[in-house]
Amino acid sequence: MRVSIMMLYLFSLVLFAQCLYFIWSLFNKCGKNSISRSGSHLKPIDLRVVIMTYNRPASLLKALTALSLADYHGDNVMIEIWIDRGKNQHVDQATLKTATEFKFSQGIVFVHIHQAHVGIMGQWIQTWRPGYNTSEMVLFLEDDIDVSPHFYTWLRAAHKKYDIDDDVLGVTLQRGNINGRWKRGRLNFPTGTLVYKYPIIGIWGFSPKASHWSEFLQWLSAARHNKTFHPYVEGIRTTWWFKHAEKIGIPDTIWDMWHIYFVHKKQRFCIAANLPHNTTLAANRREKGLHFKGTTGADYQLLHTWRKDFVDFPDDPVILGYDGEVKKYATDAFNISWPATDNFRSAPE
Repeated sequence: MRVSIMMLYLFSLVLFAQCLYFIWSLFNKCGKNSISRSGSHLKPIDLRVVIMTYNRPASLLKALTALSLADYHGDNVMIEIWIDRGKNQHVDQATLKTATEFKFSQGIVFVHIHQAHVGIMGQWIQTWRPGYNTSEMVLFLEDDIDVSPHFYTWLRAAHKKYDIDDDVLGVTLQRGNINGRWKRGRLNFPTGTLVYKYPIIGIWGFSPKASHWSEFLQWLSAARHNKTFHPYVEGIRTTWWFKHAEKIGIPDTIWDMWHIYFVHKKQRFCIAANLPHNTTLAANRREKGLHFKGTTGADYQLLHTWRKDFVDFPDDPVILGYDGEVKKYATDAFNISWPATDNFRSAPE
């Protein structure tokens, strides 16, 4: 009898220790430090904003300031600031100070420091792993992205309208400026188009569906273990960029090539806005850093004047193919029938 009681007691201790470790791991995953700055996180999160940063404190502050000016309609918002380490494991103290001193009156803030240098790819794939059947939305932002005060109004409505569509992977705040076929080519919309589907995601304000992101991360984990595999989608410009990055030894700086390949195989679309007067819901300041040698200024002007018809979404949005042209059928958007040499030419007028 004593032996049975002792065994039960030991089993209870082990179970209790495992529970404590599970709780500890939730608050320490991927980060050495997790600092809650304000508010309560007991309520379900409606929007989780993941900001990825490294050593640009001034740029980070601009991105955070833009977020603080947005209208969240009383929803529960969590901002997570993820700070990468240098290759020597150093943490930029000015960036850390900016992050920890930021005050957000409309929600809560967590600051995370990666345990080791992860690079831009690690920042994207290690910072959000959605829970099973979660209803929260996520928004990924690099620290040189500013959002419009109206971004959440559009984002929330777009998810509500299109998340039920199996061929929709999520939405983006980025104004479409990448033609998959031509070196210089536009996206050609019918007059009056305010929303559309496109196979290439805009990573400057990307908000994937939780189910899609979970599936992508699972596939990516297996795909990257195959050292002979390359995520090429032959005939589109991003593949050429990725091949060039491979040649110079920095393929992880174009992490989205893996996502483009996955989306191509699944034949899914990203929902994007085509707002008037070349305005956008998320602007890239093109700060000096990984992708720009010098600061050149915002790519587009942020949207400041709201119209109700911006969220009067059609059931069947315009579909564009990689070449920026309207397609009648979804499958046609993924057909690549042009020579790869088009990637180095400007689109004909």
